[in-house]
This record gives sequence, structure tokens and C-alpha cells, in this order.
Amino acid sequence: ILDRDFDAKIAGLPHDEARASLMEHAIRAQLKERLAENPAFYERLSETLQRIIQELRDRLIDAAEACRQMTALRGELRREVAIAEEQGLTPVAFAVYGLLAEEPGADRKVAEDAAPYVVRFDEGLKAVARQVDDVIRRHRSIVDWHLNNDVQREMRRDIKRLLRGMREADETELDEL
Repeated sequence: ILDRDFDAKIAGLPHDEARASLMEHAIRAQLKERLAENPAFYERLSETLQRIIQELRDRLIDAAEACRQMTALRGELRREVAIAEEQGLTPVAFAVYGLLAEEPGADRKVAEDAAPYVVRFDEGLKAVARQVDDVIRRHRSIVDWHLNNDVQREMRRDIKRLLRGMREADETELDEL
């Protein structure tokens, strides 16, 4: 879906249903592949894709409209780094921000005709996300940090200290976050 030839491939298909189907599968594969990098961002995009597909199946929109909406969704996929940079965040800090911004136990609703990823950025959460990114970067500088249990324990400890100052949470919630 990120290839330059993708637009030509889509344009070469005979009808809108085929275009919508190809776009759906390509977007779904990209979302699945990148979900672990930034769960909050890609889950929101995945929910938007599911809404588009459901509306198409329910015949609330036609295939041409589904293609238009999926093209906008594809644009958001390609803009992840740009969105992070606009907010002064690294990709890791942007992913952390997404997790911090989610309300525990909140059920996200996708608004009709809204951009797939529109969020008002909280400056306090951005600062915490940057601090968490600094902790991660500091500990990742150690060779084989991902195999060293002591380094991982220190990383979790330092991140929990930052999170405790941010919100009231018990240890289970902090571990999960």
C-alpha cells in the first residue's frame, strides 16, 4: 500500500468494487503488520477501516465512496511520522503518547466523516511521553538490553516512576500500561 505503483494498480482495475476490495486487503495487511509499533494509532485506523467495510456491506455507502474513504485512510497511514513530527515527538514518543492518552477502560467511538486520527494533543502527556522515550533510549543503549533482565527491570522501574506522577493507578494498571 505504500508503493508508488499502488495508485496505478488501483486505477487499472475495471470497477469500484475491485478497487475497494484490493484497498481493503492492502490496508488491513499494513495495519496488522504495524500494530505492534504504535497500538493506539493503528487500532484507531483499524476501527475506521472496519466502519467503512461495515457501511459498504450494509449498503450505506457505495464502492466509490468506500474507495474515497479508504484513500483518506491510506493517507493517514502514510502520515504517522509527519503527525509525530508536527507535535515534536519521535515515533516512539508518539506511540507512548497514544497509550497514555487512552482512558483506562474507555470505549472509543469513531465519528462519522471525521479524519481517521484526530486528537487534541495534551502538552503534559507529550512531556511524559518524551520522558518515557528518553528512559527507553537510555536503556536501549546497552548492548543486548532486550536479553538482560536487570536492564529491563530498571527500565520498567524508571517508566513506572514517571507514570505514577502522571495519574493515580494501582500496580496492575501500571504494569499493563
